[in-house]
Order: sequence, then C-alpha cells, then structure tokens
Amino acid sequence: MRPSVLSILPDLRTGPLAVLLVIFQASFIMTLASNVAFQASDVANEVSNVAFEASFATLQASIIAFEALFVTDEIPYAAYQAWFATPQASIVASWATLPPSLALGLDRDCQDTAGRIGFAARAP
Repeated sequence: MRPSVLSILPDLRTGPLAVLLVIFQASFIMTLASNVAFQASDVANEVSNVAFEASFATLQASIIAFEALFVTDEIPYAAYQAWFATPQASIVASWATLPPSLALGLDRDCQDTAGRIGFAARAP
C-alpha cells in the first residue's frame, strides 16, 4: 500500500512550517488590507478631484458673472454716450448749415459772453 500524500507532509499545525504558514497568512491579510486602503485612497482622490472641478466651475461662473457685470455696466454708459452725442451732432450739423459770417459772429458772441461771465465771477 502506498502512503498518502498527507501522511508524507509534516503536520502544518506544529513546527517551523506552522510559523511560516502564520507569517504567510499575516502577509496575505496585510496585502488585502493594503489593497483596501489603496482603493479607499483612490476613491478619496476621485472625490477630491470632483470637489476641485466643482470649485473650479464655481470660480469660472463667478468670473463670467463678473464680466457680465462689466458688460451691463457698459450698456448704460454707452447709451449715455449715444444720448449725449445726439445733441452734439445736431449742433455741429446746424453750425455747418450757417453762413460763415453768421457762424463767426455767433462764435464771437459766445466768446464775449463767456468772457463777461468770467469777468463777473472774478469781480469783487
């Protein structure tokens, strides 16, 4: 009768092989724990990336809102400039239609009036 394989192997519960088996099991458990910790770290890293992307999107939205504020601020200023340019254009157009002698006389009258106003302001 042939001996069985189990009878040839030493008893793994005692002796130096038992110590090696315990070390191997501990190493295997530590490897599994390290793998779980790595996966948890990977998940935490992904969560951090998502949070960073959300923060960056918020920053971009605030920059866009800030730029929109400038645009909406420029619209009334542009409307004011257009409103102010309309009478100026009509004045320039009306002066262009006057005969040169009359336009020159009006210009002298304006300068004379401005001079008298300035003189009155300086008078004691």
